[in-house]
Amino acid sequence: MARNQARWIGVLAAIALAAAAGHAEAQIPRYESPSGPTLSPYLNYFRNDYGALNPYYNFIRPQRNLESALYNLNMAERANQAQLRRLQQGLLAPSDAAATGIRVTYMNYSHYYPGLQQPSAPRRSPAQFGRRR
Repeated sequence: MARNQARWIGVLAAIALAAAAGHAEAQIPRYESPSGPTLSPYLNYFRNDYGALNPYYNFIRPQRNLESALYNLNMAERANQAQLRRLQQGLLAPSDAAATGIRVTYMNYSHYYPGLQQPSAPRRSPAQFGRRR
């Protein structure tokens, strides 16, 4: 009985340890050869498992298209990262938009009809603010 219990405890400890461990792949960046792929994609010319088309259209061309698409995606991601860094550093030109707090009025057509003036309340001088009418 004690032996089975120790075995279960060992199994549960191993499962808990495996569940707590993270992926090691995310911690170390993947190695990329500076000279390109190790094997040439043109070695696929010698494959015998191709279908109705020749090996170039079955294996080589799709692989080259994928490499090109991944390269373009990588360049676009780098450009986006560079633009985000510039935005974060504030190197972009300031906006020409109007500052907030500009006085506006509802249904103000004075720029369309120059002769039309909106009725406004009579202005009071600062000395009149204390007096009541």
